[in-house]
Amino acid sequence: MAAKKTPAAATVAEYIASRPKEHQRLLRRVQTILRQAIPEAIESVSYGIPTYKIGGKVAIYFAGWKAHFSLYPVTEAMVEDLADTLKRSDYEVEKGTIRIPYDGAMPTHFIQRVARLRAAATKPAPKKRALKSR
Repeated sequence: MAAKKTPAAATVAEYIASRPKEHQRLLRRVQTILRQAIPEAIESVSYGIPTYKIGGKVAIYFAGWKAHFSLYPVTEAMVEDLADTLKRSDYEVEKGTIRIPYDGAMPTHFIQRVARLRAAATKPAPKKRALKSR
């Protein structure tokens, strides 16, 4: 008999409700932090996980796993910018993903910083005005 496939969540609230009970409060907190850090972002679910888009482009994803939650994508430049915090933490960084264990304190300021860096990388550069010739 084939395993029964769980339908994909249509909203972030549904996604969080599909996670283990002991993780839901923390994931709702991550959702709140991201909403506050990048209020201009549109919240949705893409690839089955919570997604925040700015101008139709993905700014950041988050996902809840068995022992941690993840934020992504992160670039090498972002990892360098975040190196001070990453060195002092037990967060794992691999393949463009930051993994944060559930069992630590909620790193509110760190999540805000990651979200704002991603938002800045997502926003298009200001258009240059053409100089008028006389």
